[in-house]
Amino acid sequence: MPDKLSSTHALTCEAESPSLKRQRRPSAGRTCKRGAPTATAEMARYRILDYSFTTAAELARAILEYTGQPFEDKRVDKDKAAELEKGTPFGTLPVLEVEGRVIAQHQSICRYLARQHGLCGKDETEAALCDLVMDGLWHMFSKVRHAEVHQLSKEERCGVIKKMMTEDAPAYLDAFEGMLKDRKDENDFIIGKEVTWSDIGLTLALAALKYRHGLNLESRPNLHNYLARMMEVPQLVEFLAKRAQEEATL
Repeated sequence: MPDKLSSTHALTCEAESPSLKRQRRPSAGRTCKRGAPTATAEMARYRILDYSFTTAAELARAILEYTGQPFEDKRVDKDKAAELEKGTPFGTLPVLEVEGRVIAQHQSICRYLARQHGLCGKDETEAALCDLVMDGLWHMFSKVRHAEVHQLSKEERCGVIKKMMTEDAPAYLDAFEGMLKDRKDENDFIIGKEVTWSDIGLTLALAALKYRHGLNLESRPNLHNYLARMMEVPQLVEFLAKRAQEEATL
């Protein structure tokens, strides 16, 4: 995955499509290294507390990086997280700390950040459709998340992922394919004319399925073209490449 993403980034940065240039957002600062606070982290408005393995909070990080928001990213191994977990509303991670408040549950965290940074669509209907896409994605990946949280062995996780891709994913992918096919304008994104948090979430999901797990999207041309287009968004390509490199060292 890192090689594919790196080559994609190199190509798309040279020839960025006009329709995506307006999706660029100015950077407000760099994110912090995992578990290593810096001067930027001390000034950051947001702090994510999470386990060291990949969780659904990846979307929260992607939203913050897409919108150029600096944040502190504190990671801990699950067997060393007991003290942090005690201070959370439901005794588990991830949580988002902002302005002295703690927000738990990855869905709540991501929806909050999307609302804060104008990524919920132009009206209540588009906001609800964003929720529809994201709830579908979270349900599709629910068994995989369960395997990660309970730290199943690599072989067990591979089995869960394989089963998800053959039994759970097709119905959801077909639904997303249909949503893209039904767009009034082929230049629209999954919900409307601007990138929303559901576009970021869907891109992360499709990239993981394709580059990490070998999903072939040729039979779903709208999803195939959609992912290719979203991979022209520099912030998302950089985020995915960086995460792939980090996961390779875990």
